[in-house]
Amino acid sequence: SVFYGLAAILTVVTLIGVVTI
Repeated sequence: SVFYGLAAILTVVTLIGVVTI
């Protein structure tokens, strides 16, 4: 569903942010 997609995107963005920091 769309919500699941948004959740996945947010998770990826969060992981990238943590790795970058």
